[in-house]
Amino acid sequence: MGNCAITYGKGLREQNFFDLVALLEGTSTFAVPEFHQEWSTREILVMSYLDGQPIETAATASQSKRDDIVQHLIDLTLREVFEFNVIQSDPNFANFQYNS
Repeated sequence: MGNCAITYGKGLREQNFFDLVALLEGTSTFAVPEFHQEWSTREILVMSYLDGQPIETAATASQSKRDDIVQHLIDLTLREVFEFNVIQSDPNFANFQYNS
């Protein structure tokens, strides 16, 4: 496996965000909120609101819908590891929503 970037600290949060936006550009599967630098500080990250349902609500979706959601997340994870060489460092479910 190639080198994986591990970055954190002042200024790198924004760069990682912009890198992720560029890597996901052109995909209709994932949406990334817009970063608002003018309102953000070192301690506060301000981003646009994206409407969606908490990923936990997918537990009651059809098996087909759950399969689609999981497939997209697995595809993203594999792309992060093998194509992007950058991994989402805070992959908690609060960071993921979906639209049915």
